[in-house]
Amino acid sequence: MSSSNSSEALVIGAGFAGIAAATQLAELGHQVDLLERHDHAGGRARLFEAEGFTFDMGPSWYWMPDV
Repeated sequence: MSSSNSSEALVIGAGFAGIAAATQLAELGHQVDLLERHDHAGGRARLFEAEGFTFDMGPSWYWMPDV
């Protein structure tokens, strides 16, 4: 940390909530690191393709948990 008025924050997960939290913290002047385990951001806001079908993983994850 370079200043006594700033602090560091670690946000785990780059879904909508993680990105929003990291943005808010950065706007407040915090040094923010954002970690994501996948090679893309967005969390459940993504598409999944299987056997010729495309699923929106937001609502499909909730309504079709076996997919």
